[in-house]
Amino acid sequence: MANTNVSLRFSLSSAFVMVVLLTSLTLGTVTYFSVRMQLRDSLRQRLGDVAAAASLNISAQEHAGLKSPEDMKTPVYEKYRVQFAKLRAVNPDIRFLYTLRKTQNDGLIFVLDSGETEEDYSPLGMDYESPSPALNLAFQKPYGIQVESEFLTDQWGTWLSSFAPILDDQGNLEGVLGLDMSATRVSEYELKMQLLIALICFVVSVLGALMGIFFSRRISKPLLGLAKEMGRIQQFILDEEGNVHSRIREVRVMSDSLINMKKGLRSFKKYVPSDVVAQLISLNKEAVLETAKVPLTIFFSDLENFTGLSESLSPEKLAEVLGGYFHIMTSTLQNHKATVDKFIGDSVMAFWNAPAPLEDHAYWACKGALACQQALRNVSEEWKKNGLPVVKTRMGINTGISLVGNIGYNQRLSYTALGDPVNLASRLESLNKYYGTSILLGEDTYKAVEGRMQTRLVDLVAVKGRTKSTGIYELLTDKELPKGWPELLEAYNKGLDAYFKQNWPLAQSQFEKVLSLKPADGPSTLLLKKIQGYILNPPGTNWDGSTVMNEK
Repeated sequence: MANTNVSLRFSLSSAFVMVVLLTSLTLGTVTYFSVRMQLRDSLRQRLGDVAAAASLNISAQEHAGLKSPEDMKTPVYEKYRVQFAKLRAVNPDIRFLYTLRKTQNDGLIFVLDSGETEEDYSPLGMDYESPSPALNLAFQKPYGIQVESEFLTDQWGTWLSSFAPILDDQGNLEGVLGLDMSATRVSEYELKMQLLIALICFVVSVLGALMGIFFSRRISKPLLGLAKEMGRIQQFILDEEGNVHSRIREVRVMSDSLINMKKGLRSFKKYVPSDVVAQLISLNKEAVLETAKVPLTIFFSDLENFTGLSESLSPEKLAEVLGGYFHIMTSTLQNHKATVDKFIGDSVMAFWNAPAPLEDHAYWACKGALACQQALRNVSEEWKKNGLPVVKTRMGINTGISLVGNIGYNQRLSYTALGDPVNLASRLESLNKYYGTSILLGEDTYKAVEGRMQTRLVDLVAVKGRTKSTGIYELLTDKELPKGWPELLEAYNKGLDAYFKQNWPLAQSQFEKVLSLKPADGPSTLLLKKIQGYILNPPGTNWDGSTVMNEK
């Protein structure tokens, strides 16, 4: 059975509101059907009275004289048509007025009719089909007023009808007067009544809900305060005392216990990484050994010249520099939806698309890497003023199916990612030093962000541990290229194309052009040096342009 968590305030409010709603609904329903019944009884009584009055105004002798369709042109017929029209004008709810007469074979025919259009009008002598039980009773002794108990449907619509006998001086039945009230009219009356009852129920329910909320708040407010404090403790937010005031003694005891717990946890927090503990608590389940294959974008970074940096700084200064560096890198990566996996010496490992799925994770990784570079540039002047060295970092980013999850054994686990894409991301970070670049992308990452990021192909490389070569790309910017860069890239791409085709003179001239525009361009410097070696010792016709790296 699934566990449900419902607040006390919600429970109290809901219980009170449900009682009010059920009571209002019950009373409203009973009232509606009671009033509806009375309304229909009143309508039937009214229809019967109108039918009785109308039948008394019809002369049985004149009515008997209307026998053939030719009689429809007589003054008598027109007189009653006018009389019916006046009656309908006084009683607009009545849709049809008509009289019926029995034939020798016990059928029914129309005599008089109030219809005004050809569709509504029933001429004298027209058969009346399918008489209702009430209409049949109107033709039987003792003659009296008959009203339908329910709505009936015929070829003209759905109606509530009443019938009154037309009697001669001796009490003999000459015919029956019928009148019909449309169901639409009755429905309008009932709808108005229904809306009125619904409005009353709504007002009562709202007032009841407000009262329920008010009383539940008075009761639950201190307990909600305790729950809030416990939630802050769960997140390892232990700075504020958060006293809860209440006149209930048990609540005050719980409040004091929470204050003492926070004091103990504040001491414990100094011995363990609080972020890790908070993350474990937020999982709401015990961590177990489990992994899954997931498309990830993996990121590695490493400080340039960390060995020289560590030798030139005291341990205290080195710790200060690393602390600032890790703070900038971690906060920036997390702001770009990264999962920061671990610190390995001066390196940072992070990945995207786990544990939570992330659409377009390669793009977010590239944005995060560029943001890290910019953040380090932004603090460089401040670090200089404080006597700290300016640090630069190299980054490698790769995308691919990786194994991610809890790795280790049942007594100690680490949430991390493994696999060939992870290894390649680490190799790409190392290759920055070889090619003189800052951020290198794997081929799959490049394909995922192509057209949205400014990049350039650096080389085809078979890294250590892989026999197949892959394209590696330098991530330049996510904005428009700076002035001079379009011309530089044009020359660079021409040179690289000539390089792969072993057109050494053209490649050499183009890379020299790049270096004239940017003397410190790392890839051009390296490739120019390799060209000079290939001129002396050509690689041969089987050379595919790739560089084999035998070192990590």
